[in-house]
Amino acid sequence: MSKVFWIGKHPNVMFEEILKDKMRKLKDKEEDIAFLKDQLDERKGSLGGRDKRYEYSVIRSKRSTSKFSKNPSVELNKNDSDYLSSASYTSNELGEETDIDFDFNEHPNDQNSVLLPKNILQSTAHSAVGEGITPHQHTALISSVIVMSVGSVANFNCSKSTSYRVAENIISARAKEIREYIKNIVILSDSLMTIHFDGKIVNELTERKQFKKDRIAVLLRIDKKTELLGIPPIDSSSGVNQKQAIVELMEYFGLKDKVKCLCFNTTSANTGRWQGTCMKLIQQVQRTLLLIACRHHVIERHIAHFWKIYPSSETSGPENKLFEVLKQNWNSIDAETKELKRIIIPPGTWIYNQKLAAVQFCNNVISLKIFKKDRNIRKEYHELAELTLMVLSSNRFKFHLPGPIHHSRFMGKGLYYLKLYLLMNEIQNLTDKHKEEITGMALFKSLFYTEWFLKAELSSLAPTQDIKAYWQMKRFEEWNLLGSRAVANSILIHTWYLDPTLVVFALANKECRERGDMAKKLYSLQRCPSESFPLERQVMDQTILNSLNFSKDEPPSLTPLVTEKSWLVFDMLRHGKAETQWMKTPPEVWKFNDYYLEFRATVKGLDVVNDCSERAVKLVQDLINRAYSEEKRQDTFLFTNSYKKNRKGRKKTDYEKAANKD
Repeated sequence: MSKVFWIGKHPNVMFEEILKDKMRKLKDKEEDIAFLKDQLDERKGSLGGRDKRYEYSVIRSKRSTSKFSKNPSVELNKNDSDYLSSASYTSNELGEETDIDFDFNEHPNDQNSVLLPKNILQSTAHSAVGEGITPHQHTALISSVIVMSVGSVANFNCSKSTSYRVAENIISARAKEIREYIKNIVILSDSLMTIHFDGKIVNELTERKQFKKDRIAVLLRIDKKTELLGIPPIDSSSGVNQKQAIVELMEYFGLKDKVKCLCFNTTSANTGRWQGTCMKLIQQVQRTLLLIACRHHVIERHIAHFWKIYPSSETSGPENKLFEVLKQNWNSIDAETKELKRIIIPPGTWIYNQKLAAVQFCNNVISLKIFKKDRNIRKEYHELAELTLMVLSSNRFKFHLPGPIHHSRFMGKGLYYLKLYLLMNEIQNLTDKHKEEITGMALFKSLFYTEWFLKAELSSLAPTQDIKAYWQMKRFEEWNLLGSRAVANSILIHTWYLDPTLVVFALANKECRERGDMAKKLYSLQRCPSESFPLERQVMDQTILNSLNFSKDEPPSLTPLVTEKSWLVFDMLRHGKAETQWMKTPPEVWKFNDYYLEFRATVKGLDVVNDCSERAVKLVQDLINRAYSEEKRQDTFLFTNSYKKNRKGRKKTDYEKAANKD
């Protein structure tokens, strides 16, 4: 016979069972394992002498076992270590010319030898805390790993109290490192620093009592990176209280004289002319700041105003009833095979040209994979482009399951309206008013909103996009008078990027056709010293906007909106007349001027959306009850935020790289 007919369990399993059997003495374990190994060994012999080849293979096997058992870094049960290598039994240990071939219908090399440090809880605590694993769960998981590695938990520093103590120490030490790091980069950096902030009411447990408490997330944008400063509690979300919390953090990190910009959501508490947080901060630091309103929030306000012309906007519940209809019918709809409803627009009209532009834009988003985050495609942005393309053209993509809807966010609502329109013929019980609303929302969403939202993060495009949006709404009055006027009025309320201090961001956009004229006009204007700026928002003059012609086939020029106050960002960069000589030259040669390149890099490095603050707010909701003292809570926020920033990839190499940094 050239093979043994084996009918028992896998040998590796049997080895482990013998080692774990507490009823057997050590001598019995040795005999049983030796017997099993002998049964698995070759059946070769010789007449009239010793089988030297067989003896040599046995010696080689013992040598490899001896090397493994003598390794001082392996923290396993010393009595069992001689047999651990036997559990990874391979045919190579039987001799070079063996012909034994066991087939157990399993992978023959299903085990790897690893080295486990004695303080394994401390070594893995960084990842455990960052992933939200409790000390009990951490201890249980590591104990399981040790036992499955044929080790004894008693030989390791592994207990719930150890896990808790190690986690506390790591959080505290890492938070201290983060604070010192931020202080150092603030001292060394000369970039335009931006404070991002956002408030939230949070349910928290303090002294065994449940409270609803206001908190404000405060972050710093510096050198194209965003750092969390803290998420302190405040008495209320008033402008005064928010200002005080922000100022305290600015003073702690040495930022009071260095911050040049504020990024915020456009709530009345933030933007109030007299009592708003922004105005209070400007008065506190006694200098004009660049006011960067979150473009995602502004665009959400535009579409919310458009939505208000339809009855479903009056709902006060957490979800729109129309969206519930789609969810209830989803499983009964074969979305991949049914004929989809498309928007048909007659050619030769202005709105048809808008459709062609939207189709081209979405095709570029999908084919070029433009919008990425941490090297990964942003799936929700990709889905938005796909649905828009399906509504406006004959293209077809895979439908995604309808997700949760947040009442305050319109991104998800937009996805629902596009799906409702595409599948309208397959959904029962839709009234004529429902169909009118779905059609109107789908048309507005696909023609305008998709491009507005997806381009919102591009700071240099902001002024051009806003003047274009207002022009589109003026022209769209022919098709939807109420909706277009509602959005146009919203744009007039939120003219942040048409204000004189920010309209010059368009100079950093190479696609802006009038940027040469804008630069020449600015250079010809008397420079207004930054210290002479009034301590208030520099608002666009609406009489200038009203004088522009929005009835043409192209949006009007931004040049009339440039004033002497447009010098503010250049004053912040310390660019005087000598450093702005490039403004007198053609735009084609600006890229060869170092001062223009510095200006362009500064503009493009600014974060004009406040998503980082909203992520920090989500962080506090998840972590608030992990600690009960305010100091430990702040440390936990800083630690977890830092951990999540370093854990972006989902490949094996990404996990390994992140673990090596711990």
